[in-house]
Amino acid sequence: MSNTASTFYSEKIKNILVTTRKKKNLTQIEMAKIAGVSQSKISKFENGTLELSAAELLQCLKGLGVNSATKQVFGLIQDSKK
Repeated sequence: MSNTASTFYSEKIKNILVTTRKKKNLTQIEMAKIAGVSQSKISKFENGTLELSAAELLQCLKGLGVNSATKQVFGLIQDSKK
């Protein structure tokens, strides 16, 4: 995957997670506890200055529940392999 495509998918995944977190009325602190990371790391991820590891990303998705956000993210991952 090209760097441009990688950046595109990273931005899309970030937007899905931020939007879903806010819809569920979760603070960054609550999301950090779910993901097992610091609030600072969630903030940096949401601001685009840091990427979460695959394990951290999956913890966020689990914490948000197996819902449309998870399906959207996994849809993006599958699309990137085409």
